[in-house]
Amino acid sequence: MGIGTELYRCRIGLFSPNRSCSFKNNQPQLGFRGLSFRLVPAVTLCCLLLIAGIELNPGPPIYKCKYCDLSSSSISQYARHAAIHKLRKNFNVPCPYCDRQMKFASLESHISRFHRSARLRPQVMNIQMVKCSTCRLELSTRKDYMDHMQSHLKAGVQIQCVLSNCQTPFMDKRKFQKHMSRCHAGVADFFEPTVVSVSECTSSSDEHSDEDGDADAGGQDKNFDCTEGAAEDFDPYPYSTIKDEVAKFYLRLEGDFNLPTSTVQMIAEQIKLITELSHHRLKIALKQELESFQIDALVISSVIGQTFKADPIFNVHHKSEDTDHLGTHHLRKKYWEKHFPYVDPKEHYYGLNRSGKRRIAHLISIKETLKVLLKNEKIKEKLLKSFSEEEAKPTSVKKDYKDGEAFKKHKCQHNGEKCIQINLFQDAFDFNAFGPSFHKTLGFYYSLASLDPESISKVDLIQIAGLIVEKDLVPTEQEELDGKDVLKEAIQPILDELKDLRENGTVVDGETIPVCLFLLIGDSLGQHTVGGYVKSFSCEFFCRFCPISRTEFHLNPSETKVFRTTEEYDSAVQTAHLKWDLRRKHLLKAAQKATMRKARKAAEKVAARCSAPAKKTLMRTVIPQAAYKKLCAISYKAVKYRPSPFNSIPGFHCSSPSQPVCIAHDLFEGILKCVLPCVMDYFISEKEWFDLPTLNRRITNFKCKGSDARDRPKPFKSIDKLSGHAVENWNTLRLLPIMIADLIEDPDDEVWKVFLNLKEIVEYVCAPKISMAQVAYLKQITRTFANSLKTMDDRFPNCLIPKVHFLCHYSDLIDIFGPLIKVCTLRFESVHMFFKAVIRNSKNYINVTKTMAEKYMLRFASHNSSDLFPADIVYDPSRSRCINLNTFPAEKKSALPENFNPSQYEVLDTIKVKGTEYKTGYYIPLNSSMLSTSLQVGKIDIILLDSSGCVCFLVQSMEAENSFQGYFTINSNKISFQLLKHEELNDYYPLPSYEVTGKKCITLKHSICDEI
Repeated sequence: MGIGTELYRCRIGLFSPNRSCSFKNNQPQLGFRGLSFRLVPAVTLCCLLLIAGIELNPGPPIYKCKYCDLSSSSISQYARHAAIHKLRKNFNVPCPYCDRQMKFASLESHISRFHRSARLRPQVMNIQMVKCSTCRLELSTRKDYMDHMQSHLKAGVQIQCVLSNCQTPFMDKRKFQKHMSRCHAGVADFFEPTVVSVSECTSSSDEHSDEDGDADAGGQDKNFDCTEGAAEDFDPYPYSTIKDEVAKFYLRLEGDFNLPTSTVQMIAEQIKLITELSHHRLKIALKQELESFQIDALVISSVIGQTFKADPIFNVHHKSEDTDHLGTHHLRKKYWEKHFPYVDPKEHYYGLNRSGKRRIAHLISIKETLKVLLKNEKIKEKLLKSFSEEEAKPTSVKKDYKDGEAFKKHKCQHNGEKCIQINLFQDAFDFNAFGPSFHKTLGFYYSLASLDPESISKVDLIQIAGLIVEKDLVPTEQEELDGKDVLKEAIQPILDELKDLRENGTVVDGETIPVCLFLLIGDSLGQHTVGGYVKSFSCEFFCRFCPISRTEFHLNPSETKVFRTTEEYDSAVQTAHLKWDLRRKHLLKAAQKATMRKARKAAEKVAARCSAPAKKTLMRTVIPQAAYKKLCAISYKAVKYRPSPFNSIPGFHCSSPSQPVCIAHDLFEGILKCVLPCVMDYFISEKEWFDLPTLNRRITNFKCKGSDARDRPKPFKSIDKLSGHAVENWNTLRLLPIMIADLIEDPDDEVWKVFLNLKEIVEYVCAPKISMAQVAYLKQITRTFANSLKTMDDRFPNCLIPKVHFLCHYSDLIDIFGPLIKVCTLRFESVHMFFKAVIRNSKNYINVTKTMAEKYMLRFASHNSSDLFPADIVYDPSRSRCINLNTFPAEKKSALPENFNPSQYEVLDTIKVKGTEYKTGYYIPLNSSMLSTSLQVGKIDIILLDSSGCVCFLVQSMEAENSFQGYFTINSNKISFQLLKHEELNDYYPLPSYEVTGKKCITLKHSICDEI
């Protein structure tokens, strides 16, 4: 920092010079004269300081890098070193003065705006003055120099830069500012000649303090690269750090960007060749330059050799310079395993498939990946916070799975003690490489359910447990006759690990805590497969929740029976197993007779030819394919003859219930795809209110805003099919009433009312929190919807599907699992996109599960060596501005608190908080009541961000009237202003406004909870 530790301590007062203190060789010397009578007060003072927790000799401040623990002694060193990590995923720099984390480009602006006083340091030595070239005024600081010279330029007077004898003339203020940023960013000698500077690094806001000044576009990092305070022995880029970054570069190529290993190896070899060619040319040039100074040849050879041995990029690619080099994939993988949190996938062999080939599943240890996750300080902090939270009091609002009956029942198993819950997701996905289902893979993923909802939904926190080729799970005829459970054999290591985690737990912060399987998540087919239920939804009994029959469902679609208990499930398994065993014995007996008959005939033919006796293969037991399928389909009231493999885990049972529904598959890709085309066909074919081209033109030309634009509705390819994916279909349902509002001639049409009824159901089902009064209302409208499909079966043919019955269970399932949107599978299915990209980029369809598992674990190592969590607050600092209260009208000022300090706030037009983007002009739902037809909303007028990272919204509060046509109309007659903190919002989802017949309208993403 340009100052010794001893001198620093003298400055802070502990070793202040007095009669007994002198300097010798510029070092403070403490004598013993007068020490005795000062000893008692000194000891007393030290004791008081220790009691108060104040460090006696704090010394210069130390700034530690959070990625590699390298310590630096100044902000400039800290920032220069942080730049080496800029390419890391979710890279953000913690402010050394507060807890805020931000992008590198925002650090300088943040420190200059909010920590100016912390940056300033007192002057302790004589100050050198600089004289203005125009008026000869003496200036002592860089800021004074900038302000004074710009005042001359404003007056139209030509100036000359006097720094370092520059003598460059200027008449334009902006050119002078750019000159200072580019040419004198690190020059500070004129006002700090010996010991200490006024500030650690000159801020761009000091140089561009004028309101008309433009910042240098390329100077974001220059202002940190100042020579002040830079210790000569400080190395911001040590060799080990550079080598780690090179290894991380290759790791990201394979893990994040899905490049094939052969491509990465080609890149490494090319870099190796380029460094060799570069060294060759540089050595020739350096040798010629040194020879021109008549330096001895031995010295030249030594200088060149030592200089080029210091090239880290060359060394990490050449074995001769670094034995632990990164030149091959094998060595790179060894380095990753040693220095990064890489967990190697394991092969699990479980027999031969129907083609006689080996069945191999690739499984990843849940215990090992969990250990890596729990090393992350943020995850550990969130987990410990969930343990320390007091048990919520009984409430009528369901906000999370912890408010559901399933969680309360699970806590009773542990007598209220600490427990880590994990949710296991399973789903099959396909690549369609050589036709459907040829390489279809069943994936098992898990997430930490004990974390907060925002963290659970992050894709980087979803971890893989295993990958299995789906066709290998089909048992052979012999395995079926022997009663083998192929699925259980395939996932047996996962089951064993879950049992071990429940019994022995894992260590968190020195404490062993059990880890329990809480929920199985997936689509209906997957849930039935792993839960031991029928895989066909066209059979008589199809529901995994209750024993309703198809006949009963068609007679009364809104009917639901009492949920199946664990005892009823086990009893049904036994009944089905008895049926299966009787059928199996019958088939075995018939097959043995047929086999003996065929063997006898074959033996007679062999004997007639006087040839060798019959082979043993003639005695194989073979059953007809049709009989085999019937044997596999045996069930009793939707329960198969084998229980779920997961029921073997202590404390877990599939029918407890522990398998929630997926609203994306049931609603958006199920019921919506059936009902919506029927509604449009009715309007087009029967009512003739519009035609298909008009509808598609409205959809295509509609300007979606905000997040709606990312998944905008898709036009109808034909009138009988909805072609979008889940979220696109969801947005079609939400926005269609606005698109065709003026085309609906009869708002009381019964088919239109069914459509609006379905839209209202979706709003309640997708709510992140819901009151029990709303749950009761949801139960009523779902029954109305189901009965409407039956009474109007001519308008809705083939719409009475099993998913309508599942929909009737939703109100009861919310009471068990909490809001169903929080157990949706959409975030888990995002992982499928990674695997599809891996296979597509690798172009390798041999042993696909191994390729996918290894690539995923490379991605896992890459992400867990960086920040798993992006910054909670993301904004563009170049677009922030200060508050000018003089321009505020009285009604806005009245909404601000009395102690409001404008200097502590930034004004923004857009900001992203925990992944949700807020913009001025958007509407935030504030309050709602089931007894009222209106909704209170707040239009964002100003976004405020204070120095501590607290986000506030100054909103215009107004009423939104329900049109009962699928949207709310904004009523701006009565407006009042409110200042709301982000954490105080009743609903966090901002809504853009659209125009309907000249009026501003909003359409809800979900219902608003009527209790806070």
